[in-house]
Amino acid sequence: MPAKDFLGNTISIGDLVIFMKLNYRELAKGTITKITSHTVVIDTDDKYHHEVRQNHNQVIVQRRTHEEASSGPDATNAGAGL
Repeated sequence: MPAKDFLGNTISIGDLVIFMKLNYRELAKGTITKITSHTVVIDTDDKYHHEVRQNHNQVIVQRRTHEEASSGPDATNAGAGL
């Protein structure tokens, strides 16, 4: 079963996502670099935490990778309202 974000969109490597920073009350942006059965690894520009691990449902896909955005079933909702 494919990994799904908080809104139910499929998560792919290379997707730009937004997520809540651990132990903070602010959002951050990053790029998915690895997907496991329960978590995703996100590469960020944060100088203290370059890689962050989050559960699938703790991220929201902001922008799809080009290949999947043009052919994926949820491509019409990609980045809607963000």
